[in-house]
Amino acid sequence: MNKFKSIALVALAAGLFLQSCSNDDDGPSNDPDNGKYTNGVFILNEGKFNAANADITYFNPSKKVENGVNPIQEIYKKGNGRNLGDVAQSMIFKGNKAYVVVNNSDKVEVMDNTTFKYVTTITEKIKSPRYITSDSKYIYVSNWGDSQNPNDDYISLYTIADNKYEKSIPVLEGPGHIIVDNNKLYVAYEESGRNGIYGKSVDIIDLNGNTKTTVNVGDAPTGMVKAGNFLYVLTQGIIDWNNNQNSTGGRLVRIDLANNNNSSTFNFANTDHPDFLVEKNGFLYYALNNDVYKMAVTATSLPASKLFKTNATSLYGLDVDANSIYVLDAKDFASAGNLAIYNLTGVLQEDVTTGIGPNSIYIK
Repeated sequence: MNKFKSIALVALAAGLFLQSCSNDDDGPSNDPDNGKYTNGVFILNEGKFNAANADITYFNPSKKVENGVNPIQEIYKKGNGRNLGDVAQSMIFKGNKAYVVVNNSDKVEVMDNTTFKYVTTITEKIKSPRYITSDSKYIYVSNWGDSQNPNDDYISLYTIADNKYEKSIPVLEGPGHIIVDNNKLYVAYEESGRNGIYGKSVDIIDLNGNTKTTVNVGDAPTGMVKAGNFLYVLTQGIIDWNNNQNSTGGRLVRIDLANNNNSSTFNFANTDHPDFLVEKNGFLYYALNNDVYKMAVTATSLPASKLFKTNATSLYGLDVDANSIYVLDAKDFASAGNLAIYNLTGVLQEDVTTGIGPNSIYIK
């Protein structure tokens, strides 16, 4: 199941652009007991649809799991007396701020990235927002706009200095994951199903010349990472929830950014719908049927076997760092989820309780 896909089919549509950042040595001490979360693992929880109970779970991997102490649930609510809103979709750390896209509340919540105290709310030109990224000047947010209008989707830009709306870039229906790098904006058009439209492409937009190159990649590109001079796009394919007659399989596509051409395509079976693409140290990781797979970025074929099988009921997020593989399990989407931490060979190291609908991991 793609991030927020179960909700998307009913009301809107969603994993895993995952963001990490480092801390200055002279920054504030990591003291969760006093509301200072300088470093650790942060899990964004969607919350239950229409319940406005989205929030963030904090976990310190250097300490033992202890009920009520580690992890710490609802750190935004603890600092501000209220939850984030309805369906937290994605998050980035930028400078001394954290920015959280709250999809069904049509806003971006801005907070201090150590205390998670509220700073401001961005609502101008935010409509059904999905994903967020940044460069040295702007925050970029992908928006689906009005669900009844397939021609009003856009990327909105805000100046980092003051969080003010700057402009919008019109795009096709269903913009999802976005990456900005070296004055290029990469936009993946994920499966929305709205108005009978299913994304099949990635746009590469030159922010200097406002030129655009469209690369066809296959049905529902839900994962995208840039590594070196290549863009890797994972498509989920179309899932026929009634039967498999109309299903299409996923693809992994390698795009050569020297010429913006699709240089390699790896096809999955028609019944295979992979998700949650991650790149780390020259390897790609993705999830399929609650299993985790690994392949070199230079590989000439898909892996013949999985790296390991997870214990997840509903695998809903994936991330990798130097020593660990993090797997999120949304379970029933109505009660607490789970973060399972594996070593790089797939041996389970830790189970951590999260909030409702955990969808992404951010390591700081």
